[in-house]
Amino acid sequence: RAAVLGPPALAVGQEPLLGDYLRAIRYVDDGLGKLFARMRATGLWDRTIVVVYGDHPGFFSYTPGLAALTGASTTSALDARKLWQVPIIIHAPGDPAPGDQPIVAGQIDIMPTVAGWLGVKPPVAFGQDLVTAREGLVGFYDRSAFVGDRYFDGRTRGTWDLRTGRPSAALAKSELARVHDALDGSELVLRGDLLPHLALDGQ
Repeated sequence: RAAVLGPPALAVGQEPLLGDYLRAIRYVDDGLGKLFARMRATGLWDRTIVVVYGDHPGFFSYTPGLAALTGASTTSALDARKLWQVPIIIHAPGDPAPGDQPIVAGQIDIMPTVAGWLGVKPPVAFGQDLVTAREGLVGFYDRSAFVGDRYFDGRTRGTWDLRTGRPSAALAKSELARVHDALDGSELVLRGDLLPHLALDGQ
């Protein structure tokens, strides 16, 4: 592990934490490379769905060097939210839609997407199948939301156009409710451990 990570004293400028962050990225990248190589060597790669997903932003207020390194900006609420952007990478044998999917997606979409590849119809799914989805629908606990090509910020109550990065017309309450109802329903199922009951009776 130490050989992969590099020298423990690695730092970027005066920020040892940023150096640790970059070393951790290298460690994960190396581990995934070894895992995938082993899967190919054993024949698992061609009969396994692999999902790689990050669940938090790579930017923190106490690592300003990362903003300088990436050219990130926090000029607007949309800029700040973009710092939460992490990739979701899915390998699926016989992928019906290979390539990049440009719509915004969330963790809530993973299960229905994988279920679609497996040909399984889940009893309940709050997200959407990214293979067939026409627009991104992602909600946040602060009531912010991505709907299609627009972003609504729950703190400033402003709306931005993702294509131009400029303020845009407000989203309809019904559009926001659709996203937040899915998020709230998913949270209720998780906190109440209700999935076994949903799987049993399909309600």
